[in-house]
Amino acid sequence: MADLRSDDLTPLGLPPEPGWLLDVLQRLPAMVYIKDTRLCYTWVNTFFAARTGGIPRMEIVGKTGQDLYPEDYALKTEALERALLGGEAPFHQALESVPVEGGGTLRAVCLRLPLNQAGAITGVMGIMADIGEYAKDRALFMDLFENASILSITTDPQGIITRANRKARELAGSDDLIGRNFLEFALPEDHAQFITVWKKNLAGHEIQYEGPLLAKDGKVIPLLSSGRPLIEDGEVWALHYQGLDITENKLREQRLLHASGMETVAQVAGGIALEFNNLLSAINGYAEILLHSMDKTHPFYTKLEQIHTSGRKAFSLAEKVLDFSHKQKSQTRPLHIDSEVVNLEPILSRMVGEHIRLMVQLKAPAEQIVINPSRLAQVLINLVINAYDALPDGGEIHLSTETVTLGEGHPAFPGVPPGRYVRLCIKDTGTGMDAYVREHIFDQFFTTKAHGTGIGLWTVNTIVKESAGYILAESAPGQGTTFRILFPTIVQQDGSRSQEARQPSPDPCPPQRTILVVEDDDTVRDLITEILTLRGFQVLTACNGGDALQLARHHVGSIDLMLTDIIMRRIDGKRLSERIQALCPGIRVIYMSGYGDDVIHMHTASREDFLQKPFRSEALISKVEGVLSRP
Repeated sequence: MADLRSDDLTPLGLPPEPGWLLDVLQRLPAMVYIKDTRLCYTWVNTFFAARTGGIPRMEIVGKTGQDLYPEDYALKTEALERALLGGEAPFHQALESVPVEGGGTLRAVCLRLPLNQAGAITGVMGIMADIGEYAKDRALFMDLFENASILSITTDPQGIITRANRKARELAGSDDLIGRNFLEFALPEDHAQFITVWKKNLAGHEIQYEGPLLAKDGKVIPLLSSGRPLIEDGEVWALHYQGLDITENKLREQRLLHASGMETVAQVAGGIALEFNNLLSAINGYAEILLHSMDKTHPFYTKLEQIHTSGRKAFSLAEKVLDFSHKQKSQTRPLHIDSEVVNLEPILSRMVGEHIRLMVQLKAPAEQIVINPSRLAQVLINLVINAYDALPDGGEIHLSTETVTLGEGHPAFPGVPPGRYVRLCIKDTGTGMDAYVREHIFDQFFTTKAHGTGIGLWTVNTIVKESAGYILAESAPGQGTTFRILFPTIVQQDGSRSQEARQPSPDPCPPQRTILVVEDDDTVRDLITEILTLRGFQVLTACNGGDALQLARHHVGSIDLMLTDIIMRRIDGKRLSERIQALCPGIRVIYMSGYGDDVIHMHTASREDFLQKPFRSEALISKVEGVLSRP
């Protein structure tokens, strides 16, 4: 097969040209052909021959498109070429799927133009450039752009939107974005910021910023955005903006700020509760001393009992505040759930107000469960608050307990092991929940309230699970909500329900034992001194660690035990213990504090050497004598 020479161009309808032109056409990575006025091929390049089944180039000469291509494609192409021969158009350009060998197609840009010699049209030239890979890349780019999970738009240098993806249309609430200025979607007060970003983009800088999007319906959507210039030949020809919807992040930020504020409130409340505990120690302690020294027939005896009972209730409230403030972690222990509900009922009733009726029905008086009492209070308070919020126009909240025994595979409690449980039920007559809300109510930070934190029911679920319990929610729109919680009961080895264990008091220690009391609160220190003195102990007192060390150095005789507060200025209880044991080898130490387990683990070896404030006289004597009686 001979190559076409430059002097071969004339009979094909082309003027004589240098040899390099033919070389270019021959080497061009595109299908190139020339047809005469009868639309018969007079010349094709190697690439064309290869794409038409490998037919030799010279064998293609003289054939028509109908000899090489399917009839429909050939006829359509010849119609375009006849139009060019007739002078109806200077050229024709289109994106086509060109049939190729093996039954496939070639995605190509096709350019067809008439050949003119001496003012007469003598034929048609066609160039078909394969853009298959380009088309795939462009389709991939467009798919990534259109279906990106973030807003994406392009604008011209004047800020007029030229492209907008699905997320942009969705957030803006409009399909009509093309041709509009991007400032239309900014709040008026943010125009200056957007113009500053736009100017920096035009200067060639990429900028990240945070700014809201104004949607069609007036909704303001916070976005974390970036703007970058598209540069060609040193000129900015377009701008590309992307925006991430950070609505959820903003909500979490608000909740964390709320939680931080609550933490501050908790810290203040905890500090007040600790001081309150010291006052309660004195009130309860002196009331106990008077009760023990007074005959029950005395006219003031019942009044003193009322003072003492109120003091114990106040201590219970202070303990809950300390737990809320994280200054104390009260111990998980067996308790009668009905008694706890009775103690909390006045608080719960005041929470719901007069327009909501709280109805309590308790049927598990003998049952005990193992739980932190303050955590149980959290469960009850959060569930009652949730019910309260569902009753804006008033209604009823039913709180009940009862004992249930579940068999294997109970239909109402799927997945719950068989056994004996206390069922705590809180039911309201409120607005109810749909299926979606019901599915997510225990998710952290999930809330349907305008100013909710989304941690109330999550906390309830966490506490119930920590207590080996189970919680189920039933609700429907307009039909109220019912929470059922199952707590496993305590059963002794003989099968009977347990009763609270009463620890027998140890035998009194021999008299004339010497105890050093170190306490920075004068009232508490005086009370401890009086209780221990009445018990027959010799008591030395100090208001801080330095005084205690000075006293120990000059005391004539042995000191058998030191009772010290843990948290004190300058020298805390732990360091005082280490230093005083060097002065008094063999001395026993009891730590005391209004704080809880965190302080115990940090400063003491075990709970056996710790006394929780406020304490009863019997608890103080029992702890002291128990430690002194150890071998």
